[in-house]
Amino acid sequence: MRMHAASTGLTDEIEEIVSSIFEHMLGLSTRLRGLPGGRNAPTELHSIVEVTGRWRGAVSIACTRLQARCFAARFLSLPALEIDDQIACDVLGELTNMLAGNLKPLLASDVQLSIATVSSNESECAPDFAPEICKELFFDCSEGSFVTKVWAAPATS
Repeated sequence: MRMHAASTGLTDEIEEIVSSIFEHMLGLSTRLRGLPGGRNAPTELHSIVEVTGRWRGAVSIACTRLQARCFAARFLSLPALEIDDQIACDVLGELTNMLAGNLKPLLASDVQLSIATVSSNESECAPDFAPEICKELFFDCSEGSFVTKVWAAPATS
């Protein structure tokens, strides 16, 4: 199946979804920094949700460990000192689930999402296919910069 045409031009939709999630769930305003080319967002933790069905691909968020802890503290309304790495990873995975879930209807009908995988090793969180399209967007917020990616698997005939 060919991938849904929307997967080739999702910049505005990703920006809107990320902005909404971060504003409503974390109380943070985000700003799309732009496309790759300038200074990259530092990444130590990578969270990925795979998409299967009529459209195959993956959605990810990557940030620093400290950012993940700050995001978790905001998400859970807890002091940052009470957030350990496991809680930070769980919340980063949940944020990635929210992003993927909101993108799901824009990609294709009849798709399923995997459980988020979170790792400090980027290769463990890369999709198991060579992407045909990779939409990589860099965001800034008061907690620093982070990156989102949407990968599309090669279309099959």
